[in-house]
Amino acid sequence: MENEKNNEEKLNPLIWLFIVILILWIISVVLVNLIFTTWTERGTFGDSFGALNSLFSGLAFGGIIYTILLQRKELKLQRDELILTRDELKRSANAQEESNKFQHEQIRIANLPIFQYETEIHNNVNYLIIKNESGRIAFDVDIWHYITYFEEDIIKKDFIEGYVKNISKKHLNLNLWDDEIWSISERGIYASFPNNYSIKIPIESPLDINIFDIFIQYRDSLNNNYALRILFDRSFSSNEVPFIIGEFEPKILTLFDRIDLTDVALKRETIHEIFKPVYDIHQSSIFVNHLKNKITFGVESRWHLKKINSY
Repeated sequence: MENEKNNEEKLNPLIWLFIVILILWIISVVLVNLIFTTWTERGTFGDSFGALNSLFSGLAFGGIIYTILLQRKELKLQRDELILTRDELKRSANAQEESNKFQHEQIRIANLPIFQYETEIHNNVNYLIIKNESGRIAFDVDIWHYITYFEEDIIKKDFIEGYVKNISKKHLNLNLWDDEIWSISERGIYASFPNNYSIKIPIESPLDINIFDIFIQYRDSLNNNYALRILFDRSFSSNEVPFIIGEFEPKILTLFDRIDLTDVALKRETIHEIFKPVYDIHQSSIFVNHLKNKITFGVESRWHLKKINSY
């Protein structure tokens, strides 16, 4: 609106100038016809203004050049204004995008389930207890549990000969992680993990246990997937807490793509660096169902899921 008003203000003087020139031209024609009665006199009088005509032609040409320069200057100002407007719009768009990211992050954090991990001894059995006291429900919970052994202490081949069912021995992969580590693996899957509930996992093996890992994945109500790897070491300072957390990755709960360790097409190079040790130990593990005196069963609700304080 302001630009249109400025343009109108610029055009008004030009219109009035054209009107005045037109009126003067008409008056000059009338006066010449009245003063000079023959065409010869009129032609002679007109020729006397040749230099004046050249002057006005030059002035007109100069006016055209001046108008072009003014238009060029206005176009440059318009381009500068467009650049400033574009930069301002870009800054506004970036600010809006950052604001949206911040709001999404706030919503994600508000829906983030956070678990607590502790171990205990009950009736001479070691247990890992995972508690959900975050006030939020977790979905698609997938827990892998690995009891780890070193080949220099317990040879995997000897363990297979002594503790694995005969029907399973020929199907087991004898590879070792870093040529020295193998494990016994176990898995539990839960469609949901409600608030104020806990999962109680027995830590059992035919051999002594000093180290075990868990790899846990779950989703929040927004379908964001989280993954965590935790290493537990035997605690020799407490009879009530048999294992303590040695390390965990990542240090802060982070979004990750879902990892399906049972997928034969899964490649180590496609996994995030944090979870490559999980892939390695999984490839070197014996699933608990292959052990003697173990009844074969599925992995759905593998371990007790109960309300906290109901055990």
